[in-house]
Parts: sequence; C-alpha cells; structure tokens
Amino acid sequence: MSCMSQPAIQVACVFPEMFILEQIGKFLYYIAPALVAVGLGTYLVQKFFVSRANEATLIDLLLRDFEALRSDSLEYWNLTSDGAENDKRQKILEQKMKGAIRGISADIQYYCDRYCIYKKADWASLMEKVADACTGGEFESLNKQVDAKRYLLIVNAISSIKSELFRRKL
Repeated sequence: MSCMSQPAIQVACVFPEMFILEQIGKFLYYIAPALVAVGLGTYLVQKFFVSRANEATLIDLLLRDFEALRSDSLEYWNLTSDGAENDKRQKILEQKMKGAIRGISADIQYYCDRYCIYKKADWASLMEKVADACTGGEFESLNKQVDAKRYLLIVNAISSIKSELFRRKL
C-alpha cells in the first residue's frame, strides 16, 4: 500500500507536521476539560488548606500573646508597692499590660473579621472580661497591695478566650 492510497494518509505523507498538530488538537479537545477540572479542584483545595494553616498560625500568635499577658499580670499583681525599684517595675508592667490588651484586642478583631464568617463568638465581651480582670481593682494606684485573687480572675478570663481559640483551631 502506497503513501498516497488513502486521503488522510496522503495529507500525513505530504505535511507530517499538520497530521501531528491535528492529532494533538484532538487529544487536547478531549483531555482539556478534565485537566481544567483537576487544576481548579487542586487550586481550591490548596486555598482552603492554606487558609486553615494561616488561621492556625494567627491563633498560635494570639495564644502566645495571652501567655505573655498572663505572665506580666502574675508579676504585677504579686509585686508590692514599697521601694523605688518596685514602683518603677510596676509602671513598666502597667504599660506592658495595657499595650498587650490593646494589641490583642486589635488582633482578635482582625481574626474575627477574617475568619469568623459563620460562627461568631462574642469576642468583645470576652476581651472586656480580660481587660477588666487585668486592670481592675487597684491597678495603677499608688498604694497597690498584692492581690492573688485578681490573678485567678485573669487566668479564668484568659482561659475562656483560649478555649474558644482552641475550638476554632481544631
């Protein structure tokens, strides 16, 4: 059988590049929808998992900030106000605690705006409890006394937010 006996083979014999391009075109015609579906599905799954990983990282940062606030609160509420060195340390801790509360409040607001689409906790009231626990009582007073019970209030308030964050992380 010669190269010129059939019409399709005649074109392939004369222009082999055209035949190859035509076969590639037919192949892509049938395989392209599947490739697009797989590519789109992969993109969406990756976007979901990247979003969850970013949320978990932000939660870890918030938990670390809460732990620092808890530690500063423990030191502040167990520090007596006698002596110039203790007064200076109290002033530093007061500023650290107020700054940490404001910073965490802003981060919680960002977290809620970004990730709390369906299930919203009452973050404002939870942060208000933390702020009241940390800065209540004789906070910033000249004759502040050691207040061990205040620290328990702080731990309870922080624990309620931490449990909500852990629930969202899982």
